[in-house]
Amino acid sequence: MLKKLIFAASFFISSNLLFSQEALKEFNTNFDKLLTTYVSGNGEVDYVNLSKDESFSSAKKNVDLVKKEDLTSDVQEKTFLINAYNFLVIAKVVENYPTSSPKNIDGFFEKKDQQLFGKKRSLTEIEKDLLFKNHFDARLHFVLVCAAKGCPALLNKIYTKEELEQQLASVTKKTVNGGELVKVVDNNNVKLSEIFKWYKADFLKEAKSLPAYINTYLTTPISSDANVTHFTYDWTLNSSAEVSTAEKMSGAVNNNSPSTTSMQTFAPSKLLRKGGWEFKIFNALYTQTKNHNLKNVLGNADQRSTFFTSINQFLIGVSPNLNVGFDVWIKSSVVNELSDSPLEALKFENTLTSRWAVSGIGPKVKLQPVKAWKNISLQSTFLFPSAKNQEGGENSPYLSSDTYLWITQIMYDKIIAEDFQIFAQISPWVYAYTDKEREDFGYVSAPATLFLSYFPNQRLTTYFQAEFWPNFGTPFIQTHFTQLGIGGKYQIIPDLLEIEASHTNFILGKNTGAGKTFNVGFRLIGL
Repeated sequence: MLKKLIFAASFFISSNLLFSQEALKEFNTNFDKLLTTYVSGNGEVDYVNLSKDESFSSAKKNVDLVKKEDLTSDVQEKTFLINAYNFLVIAKVVENYPTSSPKNIDGFFEKKDQQLFGKKRSLTEIEKDLLFKNHFDARLHFVLVCAAKGCPALLNKIYTKEELEQQLASVTKKTVNGGELVKVVDNNNVKLSEIFKWYKADFLKEAKSLPAYINTYLTTPISSDANVTHFTYDWTLNSSAEVSTAEKMSGAVNNNSPSTTSMQTFAPSKLLRKGGWEFKIFNALYTQTKNHNLKNVLGNADQRSTFFTSINQFLIGVSPNLNVGFDVWIKSSVVNELSDSPLEALKFENTLTSRWAVSGIGPKVKLQPVKAWKNISLQSTFLFPSAKNQEGGENSPYLSSDTYLWITQIMYDKIIAEDFQIFAQISPWVYAYTDKEREDFGYVSAPATLFLSYFPNQRLTTYFQAEFWPNFGTPFIQTHFTQLGIGGKYQIIPDLLEIEASHTNFILGKNTGAGKTFNVGFRLIGL
């Protein structure tokens, strides 16, 4: 009986070992095929076609079947972990594709959602706890990839235990001399990737300074005391896919890289990455000398009414799915003669016929409510009135409503043809009067807006705009107006500063003005 138990146990252990070794062999074979087929010589990955290959699903299945205890040597474990890490990075991109950057994927490095050695682990855990803690080697920073163009190029074949030392040395030497991560200015000055700043302590374990470390691999060494500066990391996805300008605008391609038109890719329905920020000013000058009456009939007014609104917005990325910020609204109005210039509103005077103030200040949040709905986002702003008696009276004209204002924007964008995109939003505006003694609580508006954009090149956007704006009350739609317009955006400083200009006409309405707007905006962005 004892012999049978020993035999059964031995058979079980042997079977599991063989099964694990077969899983390792299958993983290596399939991952090597994916690398040689879908990774270019400069490390760019064809994620679309790679994801369709049966070798990808096979590698995904087998990577977790490999058991840590069945890796028979340190070098075999180190080799497997390098390959597993790089594969799981690719797999995570595939799971969230299309994306413009790993930074746009929530918890890309921190979330424990990758199966390895029988449990869910994060990429950071695999890198730090399994690799660096047990197999420290500063050269690992040149072979582990992060799916971004700023990281070292992904090798288009697997690492093997027989060649690992030679591969580590070769890849490190190629990376240091390639000009992408190390840019030698002269013998006394060198510009390094932020990798050398983030992991400086690791490199200094093997050399007295960063220049001294890279001198180990530089073909032409520099001074070991050379001055070191760092250039910005490029978080653009390391994809080889060729895409249209419209796809870039949709957010399917980079919206974080200084090497592409990131400002264009940041469509209104897209969110900033974690740490990204945006400051936007939109100035609108509305002027009217005509109006629509309660029967929708157009007629002449007996005076010119002009309203200027400057909306100043700031947003910062808390996570890829959440941005927070605040708004400051400045308003000016003037009532004057029909022949007077609407630019009188830009004098910002407080008289019997003119008024200006910081009308509202408040917080805002922007989020992606459903992760799978990548083209839909929600933005909510709550404005507190920051000036009194904005509705005016005998001694001053109307400036704005004396209300709290809650604006919720539900935004959607979609590519409809080569270099064309639609952007649509519906935005309930809820007004609540600050005067508690009023009989009415407030009122609600619900403007619906549509933009059709065309992208002649990567710095210029042109668009057509249509908007229907109803105000609800008694009757159901108490007042409304419709405006049509055209506009354009241009990057003055690529990826940093953009200017926008547009013009609209109010063509239809009920008990509203029949004026026109002249609009100018600026956007400063840090991605």
